[in-house]
Amino acid sequence: MTVGVPRPRRATIADPSAREFPLDADLVIPPEYQSYVGQRVAFFDSELSVELATAEDVADALLESVQDETGRLRWIVGVDQVERMHMRHETSEAEYIDWSWRSFGPAR
Repeated sequence: MTVGVPRPRRATIADPSAREFPLDADLVIPPEYQSYVGQRVAFFDSELSVELATAEDVADALLESVQDETGRLRWIVGVDQVERMHMRHETSEAEYIDWSWRSFGPAR
């Protein structure tokens, strides 16, 4: 008996800028979340304003962490994470929460 490879299913987000994207399983997006899911999909489809870490950047950080003898636990890789760590640890809680909502929350 031959087992076929399942074809990816697709979900449609029903909002004015509806789009389809491949999924591993059926997905039902409740109406109250459709707009936000559409915004997140558009975000990841857009060109980002910062350069993300490359595989080589990550490999360099991994090698550095393996060779490190200080007991350090966190390794920040990528400009986007430098900004996130700055906002998290060097600003007030209110500033961090506001930045997080502006960066990752639904459009208001």
